[in-house]
Amino acid sequence: MNKVSSYNNELAKINIELLERYGELIAHSENLNVSKEVLENVLAICSNSKSVTNGDKLSRWVGYIQAFLVFNDIQTVDDLRYSTRELYSSLYKEYNLPVESITV
Repeated sequence: MNKVSSYNNELAKINIELLERYGELIAHSENLNVSKEVLENVLAICSNSKSVTNGDKLSRWVGYIQAFLVFNDIQTVDDLRYSTRELYSSLYKEYNLPVESITV
């Protein structure tokens, strides 16, 4: 397996873990201000993540679900940042990728 494929596989594993965790948070949340259809779609994204192997695509799904978590007051941006920082930083370090950050 080449380095790009290996990185993609590791990224996919991290993102699947996050999506499963987020699906649990959402499923156990009350008083969400979304339609039943939206909730079902969001939960489907989380539960179907294991069938996707493209780490980049899963990263976009993670971002979408993180936005859902923030806008529904399930988690804050800071909570999400601190809970994922080590996961991604370790991966970047392992593959000698630059860690870029922005000040918000």
